[in-house]
Amino acid sequence: MSKTVSITTDDASSPVIDVPVSATVVEGASLSATEFGAVLFSSPCSECHSVPAGTLTGRELWDAVCVMCHEEGSVAPLQLSADTDARELERAIAEGRDGTGMPAYADHRGGPLSAEQVTGLVEFMRSE
Repeated sequence: MSKTVSITTDDASSPVIDVPVSATVVEGASLSATEFGAVLFSSPCSECHSVPAGTLTGRELWDAVCVMCHEEGSVAPLQLSADTDARELERAIAEGRDGTGMPAYADHRGGPLSAEQVTGLVEFMRSE
């Protein structure tokens, strides 16, 4: 996969820099959530899918890590309803979903997110 990422800078002479990015796409649907996470979080893919998470929570975490796969028009757009169970959503993020390409993001499963980050993310998602 190749795409161009535009980076906004503080440099008046070059306010926007376009950077070409290439990556090998791993077919996550054939792996367990933990196996897919191990590949995703230990490869160059981690530069976009886990490293930006840092200590972010809520909307900032969503924007940094989740939106690339779950915004409208993406590969797995998020569709929540008022009756979406928060515990089930938290479990899907933390433990992943085998056979779907959704890796386990919880740190105890090898992912980048603490329990507090997962909870904060779910709280944000349910508030939107």
